[in-house]
Amino acid sequence: MSGAEPSRRFTVAILPVLLVAWVARIEFIVILPSYAYSWDISSWQKVAELLRAGTNPYATTNFLNWPPLWMLCLFVLGRLAELGSMQFIDVLRGFLIAAESVGIVLVAILAGRLAPAGSARSVLLAGLALNPITILLTCQHGNFDALVVIWVMAALLALSSYHRSGEPSDWLLACLFLGLGVLTKTIPIALTPLLLPGARAATRATRAVGAALLLGPAALGMGVLFVLSPGAIVANVIRYSSAPGRFGVSGLAANLGLSGWLPGLSAVSSLALVALLAWGCVKAWSWTEASDRKMVLLAGLILLAIPTLGPGFGPQYAFWFIPPLAVSYLSGSTRWKVALVVAYAVSAATYVVLYGFARDLGGALVYLWWSPVAQSLGATITRNGPRAWLTLPMFVSWVVLLIFGVRELRAMGAVTEVAE
Repeated sequence: MSGAEPSRRFTVAILPVLLVAWVARIEFIVILPSYAYSWDISSWQKVAELLRAGTNPYATTNFLNWPPLWMLCLFVLGRLAELGSMQFIDVLRGFLIAAESVGIVLVAILAGRLAPAGSARSVLLAGLALNPITILLTCQHGNFDALVVIWVMAALLALSSYHRSGEPSDWLLACLFLGLGVLTKTIPIALTPLLLPGARAATRATRAVGAALLLGPAALGMGVLFVLSPGAIVANVIRYSSAPGRFGVSGLAANLGLSGWLPGLSAVSSLALVALLAWGCVKAWSWTEASDRKMVLLAGLILLAIPTLGPGFGPQYAFWFIPPLAVSYLSGSTRWKVALVVAYAVSAATYVVLYGFARDLGGALVYLWWSPVAQSLGATITRNGPRAWLTLPMFVSWVVLLIFGVRELRAMGAVTEVAE
């Protein structure tokens, strides 16, 4: 078989997925009312304006709570909009759709190592290209979690290659990609357990280089920003945490008049996450031979646990775990597949209502169905209390999915598999 044949087969398999994704997002944007976008997009517009004026947005706003890669992206997008006489939001959406497309390609490559092209294509179409959640997050919410997906999937691909080759260079690439993910948004640092099997087999020098690649990019970027505005970096980045009281346990506590318990609940949630991360480290370290199945599932569970059990919540966080969990569907048991489908259905319905009416998320249906009822519903769902009740079924489905996922991972035991 010629070397070009596998490449041609992959192109044929992924191209329909990309075309469907592009058409779905373009049609959604065309239908979307012009003012139906999240408060985050308004923040990005403000940041781009400040950067054009030569102002440090870390010091003058609380919009940027992460290392500086996204600020650099906003600077470039703002310049492109200015040079092309285009609306900033159009340039932003085009960039995010392009970033999401790169992520879909990376997910497709990894999925192709676990399942035949036909099965992988079906999962990619349903789980990514036509997923209402990813469409809403890319086109209406406008946050930059699609960039996180790129780095996470690139790291998983590098680790998949390492499982096959045993080459230290593949493991170091995984460290680099996770490091770039941390430079984008700190959350990929939680995937450090995936690096442990390779670290165990590596030399001390290789481990040191891997640690530098993992932590160096974000440390360097934050170091420069800290020198310029230390107070703002401490307040807005180092101490940043998502707001409690709008989802899950903290949301229920606030609704039941137990707001005074929120600090304690936040501490318990943080401890639960640390315990899960420690369990992941122990689990990964014990793998005598890592496999793609276990790696993908563990990555998805860690990224799912952060918004589910964490002290704060943002709906954009779903972007983190959707790709690895979609891939895990391909090689999962029947029980795991059913749990994924149920959680997917509940979550998609919840997101349609949230983004349809909540003002901070764009409230598209409020603009399309302009009436006192729609406006009242939008004002209600924007408040934390009603939102916590609305998202309660989704929270329960995520907790159940975590339980089933841990059982799925444990059931794999010592079974290892390497795709042909």
